Amino acid sequence: MSRIYFYNIYGLNIASQLLFPELEFSKGNSNYDVIICFDIGDDFPNGTVEEGSNSIKHDFNDIVFVFDEKPIFRVRYGNEIVINSDFNLSEVLLRSLILGQAMGILTYQRGYLILHGSAVNIDGNAVAFLGGCGEGKSTTAAALNKRGHSLITDDVLVIDFDEDNNPMVLPSFPRIKLWDDVIKVLADDCDLFTKIDPEFDKYSYIVNKSFQTNQLPLKMIYILENSEKTAINSLKSQEALIKLIQQSYTFHLFDSEDKTKNLFQCAKVITNLQLKSLKICRSLNKLEKLTLIIEKDVSSLS
Repeated sequence: MSRIYFYNIYGLNIASQLLFPELEFSKGNSNYDVIICFDIGDDFPNGTVEEGSNSIKHDFNDIVFVFDEKPIFRVRYGNEIVINSDFNLSEVLLRSLILGQAMGILTYQRGYLILHGSAVNIDGNAVAFLGGCGEGKSTTAAALNKRGHSLITDDVLVIDFDEDNNPMVLPSFPRIKLWDDVIKVLADDCDLFTKIDPEFDKYSYIVNKSFQTNQLPLKMIYILENSEKTAINSLKSQEALIKLIQQSYTFHLFDSEDKTKNLFQCAKVITNLQLKSLKICRSLNKLEKLTLIIEKDVSSLS
């Protein structure tokens, strides 16, 4: 029988046959919320991957993730991630996909609002950064983390709502994915980074010493845009709503019912806090200045 490892991610107790060296172990018990296992004679269903997608949605509760035209894992019922043991993938890349795409799909199945973003703790509140690939979400979070602001999540932002409909950000795990040029600017010790995929210069950085383990109220969302000059501008409600919908994780999997639910969830967010456009210069030499601007803007809301 395979050994079982226990973790806690997004407030969920995880029982896993796959070892995750980047995660801290939690106390194991039979009351786990999610199982991560390898398939044993469990055929992966066939299907067609739509253009612009990397997943096959058989229904809301059964979604297969495809990589290099082959099924890597399937996520079912918000409580099970089944890994295809027939497909040979490097363990580092597999773990990255499970902690990223698989957990994003799983939390979507569990009904949370999932956004494509990163977040840090500033003065006891979650401050999030949204944007497409290459917009600087992880870099901005890493720069703020280096200044002492605990990381809450990177790349997959999971939001729950309390009894008063206030958005709360759930902590993921102490890892930030960064490109090699960013590491050279931010890293104190480059040996702490692990390359995710041999074909790309992107690395996984473990931040155990400065990680937020409890959920925090969401205070501010910045929508990142590349620009020649750093600037912060407020967004009107309608524009903010459109931006949130655009940055919704797994949006390509939504049917009409999912889109309606996502719309209401995004609307609840913008009624409880302000969204701003954050134009950032791509120069890594100006990262410290960027963090100071963000800190000053967040403190002005207190």
